[in-house]
Amino acid sequence: MSAPISAPRDPRLTKPVHDERHVRIICIGAGASGLLFAYKLQRSFENFDLVLYEKNEAIAGTWHENVYPGCACDIPSHTYTWSFEPSKDWPSVYANSRDICNYFTTFASKHELSKYWKLNHEVRKAVWDDKAGRWDVEIANLKDGTTVHDHCHFLINGSGVLNNWKMPDITGFDKFKGVVLHTARWDNSVDLTDKHVGLIGNGSSAIQVLPAIAPKVKKVTTFIRTPTWVAPVQGLEQHVYTAEERKLFATDPEAFLAYRKRQETATSNLFGIFISGSEVQKAISEDMRARMKAALNNESLEWIVPNFGVGCRRLTPGVGYLETLGSDKVQVVKGGVVSLTENGCVCDNGQEYPVDILICATGFDTTFKPRFPIIGQGGIDLRDAWAKEPKSYFGVGAPHIPNYFTFLGPNSPVGNGPVLIAMEAQADYMLKFLNRYQTENIHSFVPKIEAVDDFIAIKNDFMSRSTWVESCKSWYKDVNNNVTALWPGSTLHYLEVMREPRYEDWEFKTKGNRYKFFGNGFSQTESDATADLAYYLTDRDDSPYLSRSKERKIFSKSGTVNRETLTTATLYNIEHPRLSKPIHDERFVKVICLGAGLSGLILAYKLRRSFENFELVIYEKNEEVGGTWFENTYPGVACDVPSHSYTYTFEPKVDWSAVYSSGKEIFDYFDKFADKYDLKQHIKFKHKVIGAAWADTDGQWNVEVERMADGTTVQDSCHILVNAGGIFNSWRWPEVPGLHTFKGPILHTANWDHNVDVTNKHVAIIGNGSSGVQVLPALLPTVSKITHFIRSPAWIAPALGPAQRPYTQEEIDQFKKDPDVHFEHRKAVGRDFAKLLSVYFPDSSEQKGAVEAFTNIIKEKIPDKDLQDFLIPKWGVGCRRISPAINYLEALTSDKVTIITGSINEITENGCVSEKGQEHPVDIIVCATGFDTSYKPRFPIIGLNGQRLDQVWKDEPNAYFGMAAAGFPNYFMMLGPGTPVNTGPSVVPFEVQADYILKMVDRWQTENIHSLAPKAEAVAELAAFRDNFMKGTVWTQNCRSWYKSPISGKVTAIWPGSALQYMEAIAEPRFEDFEFRYKENRFAFLGNGFSQVEKDPTAELLYCVRKEDDSPYLSRSKRRKVASGSKL
Repeated sequence: MSAPISAPRDPRLTKPVHDERHVRIICIGAGASGLLFAYKLQRSFENFDLVLYEKNEAIAGTWHENVYPGCACDIPSHTYTWSFEPSKDWPSVYANSRDICNYFTTFASKHELSKYWKLNHEVRKAVWDDKAGRWDVEIANLKDGTTVHDHCHFLINGSGVLNNWKMPDITGFDKFKGVVLHTARWDNSVDLTDKHVGLIGNGSSAIQVLPAIAPKVKKVTTFIRTPTWVAPVQGLEQHVYTAEERKLFATDPEAFLAYRKRQETATSNLFGIFISGSEVQKAISEDMRARMKAALNNESLEWIVPNFGVGCRRLTPGVGYLETLGSDKVQVVKGGVVSLTENGCVCDNGQEYPVDILICATGFDTTFKPRFPIIGQGGIDLRDAWAKEPKSYFGVGAPHIPNYFTFLGPNSPVGNGPVLIAMEAQADYMLKFLNRYQTENIHSFVPKIEAVDDFIAIKNDFMSRSTWVESCKSWYKDVNNNVTALWPGSTLHYLEVMREPRYEDWEFKTKGNRYKFFGNGFSQTESDATADLAYYLTDRDDSPYLSRSKERKIFSKSGTVNRETLTTATLYNIEHPRLSKPIHDERFVKVICLGAGLSGLILAYKLRRSFENFELVIYEKNEEVGGTWFENTYPGVACDVPSHSYTYTFEPKVDWSAVYSSGKEIFDYFDKFADKYDLKQHIKFKHKVIGAAWADTDGQWNVEVERMADGTTVQDSCHILVNAGGIFNSWRWPEVPGLHTFKGPILHTANWDHNVDVTNKHVAIIGNGSSGVQVLPALLPTVSKITHFIRSPAWIAPALGPAQRPYTQEEIDQFKKDPDVHFEHRKAVGRDFAKLLSVYFPDSSEQKGAVEAFTNIIKEKIPDKDLQDFLIPKWGVGCRRISPAINYLEALTSDKVTIITGSINEITENGCVSEKGQEHPVDIIVCATGFDTSYKPRFPIIGLNGQRLDQVWKDEPNAYFGMAAAGFPNYFMMLGPGTPVNTGPSVVPFEVQADYILKMVDRWQTENIHSLAPKAEAVAELAAFRDNFMKGTVWTQNCRSWYKSPISGKVTAIWPGSALQYMEAIAEPRFEDFEFRYKENRFAFLGNGFSQVEKDPTAELLYCVRKEDDSPYLSRSKRRKVASGSKL
């Protein structure tokens, strides 16, 4: 572990990335939704306030309120628990309301949630204050009648749709002399014994209350207006658990889990019945009609059996209801009550029916309109916005209502699978937004109107093919027959939709620059003294898969079962092109990658590991892989960081020969990596891309490639173009007049000619950058003399890490024999390299210490005072790239070496002329003058509207996180401008950029995206943040450096922070920063309403049912602590 690293003193930059600001949340209701939200918030988050305002005197919402006789859950008990919090002691398959209320009360007590709720408090009004970025909330204290005012950053409506009960729309309540009850407001003091009871309705509560009261009453007259489906969930009839069964549940966790999953599967595997005309719908309807008729056992009552499809109204398991309808005590009246008299009910058939007590089992106001004003942007009241048709975003958000979420809002999956699991998905979704709000400088977010409109269009199109739009009276529909209460798919389909928020569908407002939360350049990990700075290292690749398909197969344990499924081919082959496939179907994607160096190889590896249905072509101009490590073969070429940190994080090499390995050994590592994972099958060697143009109509890149063997050109195309050529691929000659008039050999370190013999030759070496300081000591033993031209000083360090030395055979053998020893050695090296950022702040102790140490090294190694003064820079360590130079300073003192300071004026036939005008004759010139680091592509890359990237970047290359450019759709680069190339582990940025790019590829492949590109304003804000950050670093000091744009002088090459901070910053794509374009409706990928899990007969449907809550934490802070081994 490491001590916290010192941060810059600049008041702008006082905190690391993703610092958790305080957030206050108000949740309306302490029912199931509110309790779940409180639990999940408490489990994952810190630095928050939460208040649950509950209007009742106790928690549990509808299960506290509904106490009518027979009240019970109408889905199996073991499916009516949180997925992670089972109850072993349910008394029966369908538990009564008291048992369910007790479950939620026990849950709240176990997790100590009482500290969050305020009972007998009812929210009466909420108004969004846009200037303050908060909700002002008015609450009535129902105990004393006072009004309370509160405020919050987030307003959560957890009151649900079953909270505002309604009386039937009939007249005469004031005339009726008997007692009127409502099932949702039951009065237990009313005695029904030997009374004549009227019962209005045949929904869920009526179906339950009738058989419960029938034994004690004298008579029941039940008024039934329309038919409804009454049957138990298939295979899950009511059953009281035996003592043996309950003992098994309590003592055998695996058997209990298997039983829960069987129940959940039975309820989740029914979605096919809701597809109009499907074979499953026909078969289920026929079977249930037969079962209902058999239970009624009375032909005169068969009108109660529906002609509409199963599911048009809510399917209700009615234990004993149908049988009770045929009882001598029960009078069934076909029709609705229109008015009340003193003595009873008048039906729409004109007849009066006397009753002593009237029970209204008439349900709730299910219009979704809030029962109090919720006033959002521009004074828009959600009650008015939802007056005609409630339009939500995925059942959780509403346009114009910022920082507001609702549980089980319009079009939630409340009638097509386990509802509590849907609530869990909604809570997770909300908290992912809250996490971003807390750790970024977000002011507010709200779903875009166009996104909601697209969703409603897709939903309506899907519903038109479902039983839900058939001719029945149902609370699922509004007055215009729009299905507003249900999700256009199964519950499992909904879970897959909600796993990853589509942030581009939301309008984000920020406080100032959107990237201000990047802070002082450090990661949270670096600021945590208990965290492991090398947490990213592993000894095998156990990282999450990057495609939805592979991840889904893992979490659903695909291949482990062979289940019968109702989702047969007849359900998928709907005669509609959009509805022929389940959600996130993987369309074919072609990727072209430029270059087979480190970046291209890691992209290929990760693409092959995670994806299917793709084609990858890598065009490589060389005849081998390895990029710069294949091209650079000059004497002394080596890695300037320790070998054990210069591998992919998951692919260690135990037998590096030395602490700093040779270029040849590094090339061999990457070559073997390519062979091990069969990557060369995707590579076309000796092929050079010479042009790429975006064809917007086709949504693809047209790529021109030179076949270098014969000079011909070939045309290719792709959906995604990735430039992995890197910055060290286009070497350059020095800009010195007369260079090619020299009669001797001219060599460049990046294009070394091994046919040139330097033995006993007088060699000029131009440059003292990374290659110059390596090639000089390597040539010295062979040549007769070296004249070394140094234009400007550079900080020379003997090594950035441990001293150079060969590994002993004993050490190598131990690394092979004991993986833990090797792993810890790698981590030790990695931790050292994670600490570099502090060096780059001028006033930091690390910078001052580095200047002192490097100065002392130069003075110690170089006795010549004048040379010392020249070699020691006047700017800080790191303004130019630090050059670890093994034996370089020692070589400068050799009698064979002459040092010429300053620029070269010209090159003649015989040698080099210094700026003092003196000619220095030499036999061979070695140019260690590096590469074209302007980031301008060496060939035309033409994006939208004909713009060329080399022209866009001619003055200043501004990329999005070093990977993408505004105006260039479906184009990505690796190690582009703004990548952390000098502030941490060298290879890690390659990997995290590949991960990021492939997350975008995954979305393109599984949605109907035409193209995506970063927004120009996002790129501009990132550049502005970078420029502001750089002001406080040594990188802006007066030195010549490829980090800076030669035109604007701004530091554009490097990331404004550490490598670990970069990893944290791009771990989750900010999709709202991208411009997404679609081939049609953005939600067409929702498909036929089925999940990929349901389509796969070898997958476990209820993968989400668990013994305990082992789900990932929902806050960045907790996830980071787990990953880095920090103290939770």
